[in-house]
Amino acid sequence: MKLLTQVLLVITFLYSEVAFAYLDPGSGSAIISVIIATIGSLWYFLKSLLYRVSGKNIEHASLVSQDNSLLIFSEGKAYWGTFGPLVAELIKEKIPFRYRTLDLHDPALTIESKYMQSKRLSLNPIHLAEFSKINAPVMIATSPNIGTQGYPIMKPAGVANLMHVFHHIGDISIYKRNSLDHYDSVILAGDFQKKSIRVLENLRNLKKKRLITLGLLYLDELYQNRLLVSANDREKETILIGSSWGPKGCLQTYGTAFITALVAAGFKVIIRPHPQSAITEPEFIEKCKRATISTLVTWDESVSPTRAMSEAKLLISDTSSLRFDYAFLYEKPIITLAIPKANLAEFEAVDLDYCWHESAAAEIGVTVDSDSLHNIVDIVNRVIKTHASAELQSFKRETIVNFGNCAPKVVSYIKKLNVNRER
Repeated sequence: MKLLTQVLLVITFLYSEVAFAYLDPGSGSAIISVIIATIGSLWYFLKSLLYRVSGKNIEHASLVSQDNSLLIFSEGKAYWGTFGPLVAELIKEKIPFRYRTLDLHDPALTIESKYMQSKRLSLNPIHLAEFSKINAPVMIATSPNIGTQGYPIMKPAGVANLMHVFHHIGDISIYKRNSLDHYDSVILAGDFQKKSIRVLENLRNLKKKRLITLGLLYLDELYQNRLLVSANDREKETILIGSSWGPKGCLQTYGTAFITALVAAGFKVIIRPHPQSAITEPEFIEKCKRATISTLVTWDESVSPTRAMSEAKLLISDTSSLRFDYAFLYEKPIITLAIPKANLAEFEAVDLDYCWHESAAAEIGVTVDSDSLHNIVDIVNRVIKTHASAELQSFKRETIVNFGNCAPKVVSYIKKLNVNRER
């Protein structure tokens, strides 16, 4: 900063001209200070941006090994709910790790810690080649399909243990086909997720993965930050529409007519599309927005669903795991819109005789199909009146382990892996 001040003063003297104005010493000093501060802030911003893209960090003497430290891979800020609690716990426990993200706006890139070395990757050939050469004892990812045909990221040969952490409550039936075929281990939310994984391993003659039941990371944040909105704070009864993406979503399957019926009945409606919709079906979502224009309709595309879930009296959804987040966090009523099996041809469900989400739907609410959707207003009113939260509490205890306290368990497990590796 001292050098910057000197340069600025030299430029001022060299290029000064006659000015017919008066500047008192106090004001002049203040203005020069503001100019220097502005230039300094800009310099710091550009420097920080460079470090986030390059992965370099000269502000801290990094303790992170580039060959033998834990690696976290994220597609971007949409999955910060999953990785945020893990990152915080790793730093708290002073465990060095690397973080790679495809998103320049990933909150992880703003964290400065000597235990964390973060870098933004792009999908250009240079970065992909660099990523393929990464060495790590463990690489944690919540993205399915790593290593499968059509997905740009391959499993690096130098990664000993590719570990999947779920970012939803459900089995892998609603993942794309072959989604976890190249993974070595999976952190499970509960034992219910084992069945579909083992069935597909046997069907495809795959090496058995190590399955560890530790809970769901993103529930830590949602549980800690959940908002409880009383009935008195609502101007109208609010219905949340949580749609999955593509053919397994209720918007693709049923359109927006049922939303129009709810609005006509006087309900306030919040529509929350899956984050993947912005990538795979943006034109369709825009079409739905135009079809639902109303003072009673809002679209929620924020990273966290907390505000939308807290305001809603009832959730209408499909295969989306938002149903179970809503049920377990807020214990409110849920209506599941049935998605035809034919719509799941691209997903693991096509190779499974049993899909957990189908039987689980009956545990958290009622299921409505195309034959009864025209009565959606009456069904909503009936479900609200007959809802019993005690049943949801019981099902939650049976389904998820370490609810709201998963990160410490995952980090404890990671510690054991590192000890075993060193021995």
